[in-house]
Amino acid sequence: MYKEFLFHLPNDIGKLMQLAAEIRQLKEYEDLSPKTQYVLDLALEEMATNIIKYGYDEPGTRTIEISVGFNQKDLRLVLSDDGHEFNPLEAQAPAEAGIEERDIGGMGIYLTRNLVRSMEYERKENRNVLSICIDKE
Repeated sequence: MYKEFLFHLPNDIGKLMQLAAEIRQLKEYEDLSPKTQYVLDLALEEMATNIIKYGYDEPGTRTIEISVGFNQKDLRLVLSDDGHEFNPLEAQAPAEAGIEERDIGGMGIYLTRNLVRSMEYERKENRNVLSICIDKE
């Protein structure tokens, strides 16, 4: 059973940084190993940033629902938004190139996918729902 915390994030990068700081204050977060904290921080910041920057075609304030659940062996991060449909599991891995030749973008999804145990995506009731499972170290 997970102990869950639910947050409502406006599509604003500044508010994302405030939310990340709020999550870091949770006792459950403080009990994580530094590596697990890093993976959670990366997954939250990369996936929420993608939603904020690319998820909406129309200007205006939207709300992203974010749930963080903790249990003994792992944790779950769930992001739900009403932006246009986007499945990060279908995103292409970045091309292998030197830092100078590499296209901008794509690394956040790639890094997150390689650091978490699992990522699942579904389009449900006109919402993108991304569930990420992270093993505790």
